[in-house]
Amino acid sequence: MSRHLTDSERLHIVEEYLGSPGSKHALEKKYNIAWGLIKHWPRKVGLEDKILPEQMMKTSPHPKSDLTLREKEVPI
Repeated sequence: MSRHLTDSERLHIVEEYLGSPGSKHALEKKYNIAWGLIKHWPRKVGLEDKILPEQMMKTSPHPKSDLTLREKEVPI
């Protein structure tokens, strides 16, 4: 069962998460908190979530993404 955490405890867990290669799920198990809770905490304390390598590939712009529709239709 989950337990109520203070703001300082949440901040400590967020800092531990952001400063380590560990997953949110591993910390949720470690601190016995409900699954999925940590995903909202970085934003609530004004921090950005860490970007994983597989996310970087998804968000990197495609070289042809700046082309207009007409330019995309014309073969290069």
